[in-house]
Amino acid sequence: MFYCNPHYKDLLDRHGIYSEETLSRFCHEGQLLYKGSISTVWRHRVGDCGIYAKRYQYATPRWGYLFRKSRGKNELWSYECFRQYGIPCPDVLAFAEVRKWGRFYQCMIVTKEIEHACDLNVIFREQRLESSLRIGIMEKVGHYLALMHGKRFYYHDLKLRNILWKEDSGKNKGLYFIDCPRGRKMPWHSYRAAMYDLKMLYKHAYQVCSTAEWQSFIAAYASHSRYSVTKLMADIE
Repeated sequence: MFYCNPHYKDLLDRHGIYSEETLSRFCHEGQLLYKGSISTVWRHRVGDCGIYAKRYQYATPRWGYLFRKSRGKNELWSYECFRQYGIPCPDVLAFAEVRKWGRFYQCMIVTKEIEHACDLNVIFREQRLESSLRIGIMEKVGHYLALMHGKRFYYHDLKLRNILWKEDSGKNKGLYFIDCPRGRKMPWHSYRAAMYDLKMLYKHAYQVCSTAEWQSFIAAYASHSRYSVTKLMADIE
């Protein structure tokens, strides 16, 4: 299976990318950024466009994904949901998946680089921005997360490093949500799933965020949800 974003088809065609094989070959020529037990990430360029390619691969094809989406395809679907909700996320240029008799073997998702962006964990740890802007950023994170949960969408692995800030952007824009291979939309609202996202974010945010920054997040989330700040903080902590 090979998917190409129609908006980038001409660009990919000019670089000979039209199938799973050509996409994989091209990405392998890029800069290796990370290699884990099942995932590998490269950085490359397609013309003037910077890209990130992430591959999920198992040594032996897995039956476990026979009737469900692979991580890469689920991430593609998550980005489609974000765009429908008006939540900023990177453009997907291409996606490819290989299965053998229905068993999942590997997949690759290619996203457009968000230039001059840095993840929030680094920004808050190094206090790169002035305090008022950091407070404003956390307020926007709270707004967007409440919007997701209001649509019954849950991240299931939300950390500050999964959120980028475009450092040359204005005050009211610049956030991007990335790396969501475990996202899930449920048929009904799940407070348990929402709290899992909130607790996961808090686990990492409390190490680098000030009290005022975290409180701005919680206040924004509460104002766009059915729960009070008091209840949310009691259940998170």
